Amino acid sequence: MLPLRTRAVQILPTFCSSRFQSSINHPPRLTSSTHKPNMSLESASSQWLANNISTLLSSPYIHFPPAPKGLPMLHMGPGPVDLFTTRFENLFTTNATGVVAGKEVGRNELKECLLALQKKWNPQTAHFVDNPDQDGHEPAMTMDWRVPDAENHIQVAAEASLKDEGGARRIDSLKLDGDQSLFRV
Repeated sequence: MLPLRTRAVQILPTFCSSRFQSSINHPPRLTSSTHKPNMSLESASSQWLANNISTLLSSPYIHFPPAPKGLPMLHMGPGPVDLFTTRFENLFTTNATGVVAGKEVGRNELKECLLALQKKWNPQTAHFVDNPDQDGHEPAMTMDWRVPDAENHIQVAAEASLKDEGGARRIDSLKLDGDQSLFRV
């Protein structure tokens, strides 16, 4: 009988190669977090906007309220990653603005409006349709989805102006038109 260390060295490559082969033959199934919405978009920039807005609205938002007064601030390590804020920071320019349901908003208000919209977002039923603007230069689309456990559909029109910042294409201005209650925190 071979010593334990020698047997492990002989078994490990076989185990690893069978796991690798298994992942090739059976790729991971798509889950709701990787669900790609149904898109009827003709322009590449509208498809870019739809993909990024859909990804942003599907991203988890993790927020810890400040410690109550009188309690010491304990630092417990790095904690979970707030994907929504990370993606928002990477998607929008540093001085992005917006018009949400007819009201002009700054960058922080825009984030709050998108967080409110996220609470009603359903990526499984989302559908995007091109809404070309008059010039055809700026991406524009309409998002349509059904609220979970309800029969009614929600429609929001989105139009963005893009700008290169930090070596990436980002949204400099976002216009969202829809029912005002969708954007309330």
